[in-house]
Amino acid sequence: MTTTNPKTCLDCCQFSDDGPDGFCRLANHPAVIEYCRNAHNFIDADMSRCPGFVEDV
Repeated sequence: MTTTNPKTCLDCCQFSDDGPDGFCRLANHPAVIEYCRNAHNFIDADMSRCPGFVEDV
C-alpha cells in the first residue's frame, strides 16, 4: 500500500510567500472560496483537491 503525503497550500505555485504571512493568489476566486469554506475538505489536511491547486514543477 502506498502512502502519500498530503499537500498543503505551501506546495501550490499559487501560494505567494510575499509579505509576512504569505497568501493564496486565488483567494478571491469563487471556486477556491467555496472549497475553503467547506470544513469537510480539511479532514485529512490535503489541499491538492483545491480547485486552484497547482504543484510547482
